[in-house]
Amino acid sequence: MHGRLQQVGTPTEIYETPATPEVAGFIGRCNLLEGRVDSAEEGSVQVELGTTGQRLKVTGTGCAGTSATVGLRSERITLTDRVDAPHDGGVNVLRARIEQCSYTGARFEYELSLGDLRVHAESPVQHTSREINLLIRPDDCLLYPETV
Repeated sequence: MHGRLQQVGTPTEIYETPATPEVAGFIGRCNLLEGRVDSAEEGSVQVELGTTGQRLKVTGTGCAGTSATVGLRSERITLTDRVDAPHDGGVNVLRARIEQCSYTGARFEYELSLGDLRVHAESPVQHTSREINLLIRPDDCLLYPETV
């Protein structure tokens, strides 16, 4: 990137643990969501996403009040129409609006909006409601805190 090597590793290492948001976006499809670290506890942080008012618990470390980017692979998001989605802290539940759905033969690809943010997700199931819950495990998120 701009003449500088960003990461060296196996394809699996680069895909699963990209060193920077740019590497995450370069290899495979990755949602890069801007936010602010709302709170930090041992081993995880709460990131307030854009101006959505929604928070995402992410495995990693960061300082409260700093900016952060959360990387999220589209295949790691589970979509559910259920309004009684689990809210047990072990999984994040975000509310989104389906903007577009495309059938690709093996799956459905969704363009979703979370307030001012756009998210791409994949599902083997077609969802027809306009509003949907996104289930996201904290360990499936990639955290890129602002470096001070």
